[in-house]
Amino acid sequence: MRTIAIWYDRKECSESTPSLDIHINLWRIKHPKIIDFGFMLKDGSNVEKINIFLPFKVDKEDINDLGKILNSDNELVRAIFNDNYTGKEIAVNSKSHKFSYRSDEFCTYEISFNDDMISHDYEGTIIKIDLSKADATILGKCYLRFRIKCKEIGPVIYEQHEKWQLFSSAITKTEVIDFRINEDRNYPKDLREIIQNEFSLKKVHFLIMTNSNDLFNSNNADYSCRSLEPELWNDYINNNKLDNMVAYHLKTKAERDGSIDSFNSLVTIKYRHTSIIRILVYLAFIILLELLSNAIYDWLR
Repeated sequence: MRTIAIWYDRKECSESTPSLDIHINLWRIKHPKIIDFGFMLKDGSNVEKINIFLPFKVDKEDINDLGKILNSDNELVRAIFNDNYTGKEIAVNSKSHKFSYRSDEFCTYEISFNDDMISHDYEGTIIKIDLSKADATILGKCYLRFRIKCKEIGPVIYEQHEKWQLFSSAITKTEVIDFRINEDRNYPKDLREIIQNEFSLKKVHFLIMTNSNDLFNSNNADYSCRSLEPELWNDYINNNKLDNMVAYHLKTKAERDGSIDSFNSLVTIKYRHTSIIRILVYLAFIILLELLSNAIYDWLR
């Protein structure tokens, strides 16, 4: 049970299927891990709720909406979509902004999370985003974005340690990121039974932000890499240590008029880790080895 699942509840019976683009940013900057989810919903006027199943536990205090940040920062929106979008408030005190670039337009939607939207089921967490009160004009093409601080993320990210590193000043660790979306063969049986309406998934953008010194490897051949601009992203992520950060961009898109059944990305990141205690142990070992060498030399002499 390692997959994320995304589906929706309908307002009424309809033959039309809304489409969805997914943007995911995984920030490897501190503990807990931070994951930003972005959903570009198209033709969503018939969507009552967006449902997300996560195969790990998340509490309400671990989730934050990012819509307000997008509405106040055009430069950030341009960086996310890599196009020169400009935004304006739809109405006074509105929680939605309309962003446009050439002939393309979309509206943002701020999410107000509450306890009723979060439930712990199927050995994981279900998040239900209610769109029933959203204006239909907004849902024509609507972008939602929120952040999760992941205290427990074992099925998706786990570590492997190399052996024989006891007497080293730093140890080498390998972080395995097994990120899957809508792999129905990995759904819990009871969860599979409640998923009735699936989006027509068009694009998945998966970005991993990590230190430039880390060794990155992926089973996805179609990926690119670029350095992050600290002056742009520091406030967004509330971190001032982005000088050596890079973003690996893995992506997939549907064929024309088709859809993506599932997304699977296996990534390994090898990095060096140390601590004051390990350095002190290493120094003590070197001193002990030196003393032992001198003692043996004196004995043999």
